[in-house]
Amino acid sequence: MAIIFGDFDTTGFWEDCEYAAEHYVETPPTDELITELESHLGYKIPRSYIELANTQNGGSPNNTCCPT
Repeated sequence: MAIIFGDFDTTGFWEDCEYAAEHYVETPPTDELITELESHLGYKIPRSYIELANTQNGGSPNNTCCPT
């Protein structure tokens, strides 16, 4: 799979949190699961979302605020 995020370091995206790891993180999605979900939803899941899910499938992001 091509790297969609370029220079963005996805390893620093997720907060190292025991609670989130226990309650929110799942195994990476298989190609079969992605195909099934796309069929069920009726649209293609963005490649960037799939790539992020393959680095860590769920959790708490480090940055949760957006300056305005």
